Amino acid sequence: MSRGKYGFLKFTAFVLLITLFLVVGCEDASPVEEEIDEEEEEVTEEEEAVTEEAGLPDTINAMTYDVGGAVYISTSTIGEVMLEKYDQRYRVTPSSTSVARHYPLRTQDAHMAFTGIDAFLMQEGIMEYADIDWGPQPIRILWFSQTGGLPLAVRGDSDIETIEDLEGRKVATYPGSEAITITAEANVRFGGFTWDDVEPVEVASLPDGVEQAMAGEIDAAIVSTGAPLTYEWADRSWGIRYLELPLDNQEGWEMARVAHPEFTGVTYTSGAGIAEGESIEVGTASSPRIVALDWLDDEIAYFVTKVVHEEHEELARRYEPMGEYWTMEQNFIFFENSINPFHEGTVRYLEEIGVWTEEHEAMQQERLQRQEELKALWDEVLEEAIEEGISSADYPEFWLERRAEAGF
Repeated sequence: MSRGKYGFLKFTAFVLLITLFLVVGCEDASPVEEEIDEEEEEVTEEEEAVTEEAGLPDTINAMTYDVGGAVYISTSTIGEVMLEKYDQRYRVTPSSTSVARHYPLRTQDAHMAFTGIDAFLMQEGIMEYADIDWGPQPIRILWFSQTGGLPLAVRGDSDIETIEDLEGRKVATYPGSEAITITAEANVRFGGFTWDDVEPVEVASLPDGVEQAMAGEIDAAIVSTGAPLTYEWADRSWGIRYLELPLDNQEGWEMARVAHPEFTGVTYTSGAGIAEGESIEVGTASSPRIVALDWLDDEIAYFVTKVVHEEHEELARRYEPMGEYWTMEQNFIFFENSINPFHEGTVRYLEEIGVWTEEHEAMQQERLQRQEELKALWDEVLEEAIEEGISSADYPEFWLERRAEAGF
C-alpha cells in the first residue's frame, strides 16, 4: 500500500480548504503600508540601505491571531516600523485557527507566524500536528516575547473566588486552537481538577470566550492581561477577577505542567484591572513568539531580529506593552524555558551584538539534534504504518504511541 492511498482524500480536502483560506486571506490581509500616515518621518538613506543590501523580499508576509488582540497589534506595530524606518513592506494576515495560521509557512506563502505554544506542538508533532499531513516540523524562532499573563478570568461579581472554586463550572475550551485549550487545562489542573471535574464549553476563539464570559454565558475563559478586550472587560461595571496561581504552590505548578510543559509562573504589577501598587500571580508562556521554518532565508531572520531589538524603544512608544514584554531579557528567559531553537540568522545577529553565549549554543545544538531525531523517528514510523496498512485516521494514535516508546 502506498502512502498516497490513505492520504489522497484527506490531502484533496485540505488543498480545497487552503485554497479557500488564501482567497479569503487575501481579502482580509492588512497591508501595513496602507495604514501609515504619509506625513510620518522619512526613511533615512542609512536605514533604507539596510534592506537594499540585505536583498530582502519586496514584502515580508506574517501570519497572526485575530484582529484587535494584543498579538495582532504587536505584529502590526513591527510592520509599521519596518515600513516607516526601513521602507520594507510587511503584510499581516490574521487567522483564528492554528492550522490555517501555520500552514502558509509550509507552502512558503508566509515567511513567519506570530504564535504561542503551537511552536512547541509543531516541533514535537503532537496534538493536531500528529496528523499524517503534519508531523514534527523544523521550527526556528526569530524572537520570544509575551503579551501578559494567561489566566482564567471570571466576572468580578461571580461567586468564584479562587481557582479551587471551578468544580462543576463552565470553562471555555477552544477547538480551533489546541494551544489556548492547553493553557486553559493548565489553569484547571492547577486547581486540582481535570476536564471531567468542570463543564467544558466550546467557543470559537479567545475573543469569543471573553465575550461569552462577560455576558455570563460561561463562568471562566482565558484572557491575556494586556489585551485590549481584557481592558474592556475590566472597565465594565462588574469588573474582572483573575483566578490566581500562587507561585509558592509547587504541587499546583507540577500539575499545571502536565498539560503545558512551558507554563511559567509570573508576578504582574500592570495590566487590565490591576491597580497601581497591586499585583497578581498567574501563569504564562511565550506568546507570541515569531516562528519560521528552516527554509527561511537567513537575511530575513537577521533583519527581523535586528528590527525588534534595535527599534524596541520605538515599538514601545507605539504600543506600550511591547516595552515590558519584548525586551532582550524576556527573549532569553523564554528561550531558556522552551525547547525551540533560534533561526540561524537570528543567532548570527545575537552573536554580533555579543549576547550569545556558549551555554546558549549548547542549548541550541541540543534542540536541533532533537528535531533531527524526531524527524528520523517520524519517517520510520510512517514507513511502518504503510507496511501495516494503518489508515490516516488511525495514524496519529499510532505515531504518538511509537513516539512515547522512543522516549519523547
